[in-house]
Amino acid sequence: MGSPVITGDLLLKAILLLSFQTSALLSSTEAKRTLSKDEYLSMKRHLKSLNKPAVKSIETDYGNIFDCVDINKQPAFDHPLLKNDTIQMKPGSHPQRKGDKISSSSLHIGLPGDGCPVGTVPIRRVTMEDLMRAPSLSQFGKKYAQNDSQLILSDFSTVTKFHHWATIEPYRGEYYGTQATMNVWQPDVSGDKFSLAQFWLTSGPNNDQLNSIEAGWTVNPIRLKDNKVRLFAYWTADGYQKTGCYNLECPGFVQVNKKVPLGAYFNKVSTFGGVQKEITLLAFLDLKTNNWWLKYGDELVGYWPNKLFTSLSTKAEIVQWGGEVFNPDGLMPPMGSAKSNILHSSHSYLSMKRHLKSLNKPAVKSIETGYGNIFDCVDINKQPAFDHPLLKNDTIQMKPGSHPQRKGTDKISSSSVHNIGLPGDGCPLGTVPIRRVTMEDLMRAPSLSQFGQKYSLNDSRSILSGVNVTNFHHWAAIQANRGEFYGTQATMNVWQPDVSGDKFSLAQFWLTSGPYDQQNSIEAGWTVNPSRYNDNQVHLFAYWTADGYQNTGCYDHDCPGFVQFSNKVPLGAYFNKVSTFGGVQQEITLLTFLDDKTNWWLKYGDEFVGYWPNKLFTSLSTKAENVHWGGQVLNPDGLMPPMGSGRFAEEDFGKACYMKNVMVLTEDRQFADAPKQTALYLDAPKCYSIIDKGTQRNNWRRTFYFGGPGGNCI
Repeated sequence: MGSPVITGDLLLKAILLLSFQTSALLSSTEAKRTLSKDEYLSMKRHLKSLNKPAVKSIETDYGNIFDCVDINKQPAFDHPLLKNDTIQMKPGSHPQRKGDKISSSSLHIGLPGDGCPVGTVPIRRVTMEDLMRAPSLSQFGKKYAQNDSQLILSDFSTVTKFHHWATIEPYRGEYYGTQATMNVWQPDVSGDKFSLAQFWLTSGPNNDQLNSIEAGWTVNPIRLKDNKVRLFAYWTADGYQKTGCYNLECPGFVQVNKKVPLGAYFNKVSTFGGVQKEITLLAFLDLKTNNWWLKYGDELVGYWPNKLFTSLSTKAEIVQWGGEVFNPDGLMPPMGSAKSNILHSSHSYLSMKRHLKSLNKPAVKSIETGYGNIFDCVDINKQPAFDHPLLKNDTIQMKPGSHPQRKGTDKISSSSVHNIGLPGDGCPLGTVPIRRVTMEDLMRAPSLSQFGQKYSLNDSRSILSGVNVTNFHHWAAIQANRGEFYGTQATMNVWQPDVSGDKFSLAQFWLTSGPYDQQNSIEAGWTVNPSRYNDNQVHLFAYWTADGYQNTGCYDHDCPGFVQFSNKVPLGAYFNKVSTFGGVQQEITLLTFLDDKTNWWLKYGDEFVGYWPNKLFTSLSTKAENVHWGGQVLNPDGLMPPMGSGRFAEEDFGKACYMKNVMVLTEDRQFADAPKQTALYLDAPKCYSIIDKGTQRNNWRRTFYFGGPGGNCI
């Protein structure tokens, strides 16, 4: 047989449009390990072997540092088989295609500027925390723990319990490379799970002699401590047992590119029904050296030396393209875009398009803030609120008919951190900012009818009836019950608890009235709620319901109801400053009060945000019967998220979440300290706590602390 030649037939190209639906109720949290002195010293030595001396270091977003290392002193050459190797700067042969050239339009992922200096290559710096997240030091950088890989190779029926693929695989043959253009998505993944899109080139028996090289994009929080989408490469020469690793996390892959590093994240991803962000990856066998090269778009990234492999040293026998997901415990994460044409019919798609049109009113101006949030400046009289049947003929109330006034030292504080408003002067006069809802927002909801609701329908029934609610839902709150309340105010410090997936964590007050299944409630505070906002930032929110969280009400402007008045402070905006442990405490002051002539108003610091029209409610239309202040967390499956700062209330100022200056409004709209006769509600003391400090003599007045780390609360 003559020398193998790469042709259009052998250089297989796959356009991966991964769209398989997986239920993703994410629950894992990062484990903490206690190290012995010997383990600690072993880790320090391992860090030193991986993190070579840097000529220059480049810090990118999300805390990643790439060290520019002498190209001849990179970790690859610590491999025993590569000790005396000379680096190959370019392939001896390179596949050329005619007509349908390899696209140069791949999504940009390189380092800023010109990248690393000439003669150096970028290598992601490994941290002690990275090593600590691995099951053991020997398994750092591995795709699976050793016992997992043994299951994968020996018992497919067992592995499918925690590991799934959706791939295309041609018959066994002789392959000398593959290329694929794939669109990049950001599936919602947390904890020990991963989700990826990639190709595999493999050879050898499907046991501990399997050779494999792999490349694609992945979301893998346990490796990189975030849920960003990243470029990756992988190799093994013994069926994922002891050899091989991701990227450059062990000696093996040789980096030659000074701009495009393995492990870099994509700052743009595809949008559902919108722009598709693509990358083109090519792996091929250099016919002169038999090294396997990896190319990203038009950039040669580096190569896997031929010496690393046995059966893969001359060709691949199998090529695969597709997706892979993994979860060692519980429900599986999404794959690809997390959507399936099978599950989302054209009828559902059209319904969503109509719903988007009803929520996203024509904009006079649009303002993009951080983390992809867009606020449309909408005619104040044409905002979504007035689509509510009860508000069709309403005229907007431009200011409250009455406003509670405090005297002397009791004035409402104007010191709230105004770190949430829109830039500049906000929206033009006569318009108000409404967060733009996207198709992805709708798709993350359990159903279109449940979009924007705090709980799904069956959850709310459990919440109202008390059945099994403590399995997935917990509170730490102070309650003032069965009185007459016309408003409440609280100053609270803002934290950013670590929350992912379908979980949420919040600090808020509630004003409620009526029996459980007909309960009226208005609520406001701060929240971390990734399934709503598609990030883990802290957002200002408001909520209402008129039927116990059944069919009415929603967050912010996610349904007709709340009327936006402020052109500067939008609901759903994120806080760009949060409190620091033992440091500066960032506070906000929220006030809700019943205008004695009309509606329930919401005030943020000195800014009137808007109001809930009186017509929305039944029992809450004249007063509230109950007021609650505190924290709330939810996780439909698994371990509970942190509340507040993630620390127990006993840790006090600078460490725990608090509410101070907690006030209520009396019938004549005068401020008074929260009632002395209150009840503490705490349903998971193993995970959270709450302490009522009473009325303080300083300017804090009525104060309490709450919060905790979450976890297994049963």
